[in-house]
Amino acid sequence: MRSLAFLVIAATLNLAPAIAGESCPGCDFSADMLTGADFAGGDYTGADFSGANLSNADFTWATLDNANFDGALLAGAVLTDCSARAATFRGAVLTSAGLAGCDLTGAVFAGAVAIGARLSGANLTDADFNSTILFDADLTGSTLDNTQFDNAQRCGAILPDGTKAPC
Repeated sequence: MRSLAFLVIAATLNLAPAIAGESCPGCDFSADMLTGADFAGGDYTGADFSGANLSNADFTWATLDNANFDGALLAGAVLTDCSARAATFRGAVLTSAGLAGCDLTGAVFAGAVAIGARLSGANLTDADFNSTILFDADLTGSTLDNTQFDNAQRCGAILPDGTKAPC
């Protein structure tokens, strides 16, 4: 297992660390350049990714509960089948991000841009999508119990029942 020092050095040098299956709960990756990094299967509970560039990063099967992604760039990132309960994505850019099958219970996406994001089959119970842009997002089969969408823009989004949201 790589040390925290390796992860910090790799992030500082703009290297996309291949740390799949490794863990770093509570680590601070804020504002780091981690484009294409492989976090698959790791435990990053409570980690701070705020303001980080995580474009095309892979978080498949990762544990991201209570992680902070506020203001992060997650365009094209893959978070398939992750657990991100109570994680925050305020103002994050999730364009074309894959969050299918994720447990996002209680997650906060307020003010995020999630154009074309794939959230099919995700558990979005108690999630906050207030003022989020969800144009053409795919919510097919997602659980939306107590999910908030106040002032959200869902033009063309595919809703859990398979219908498209009006524009």
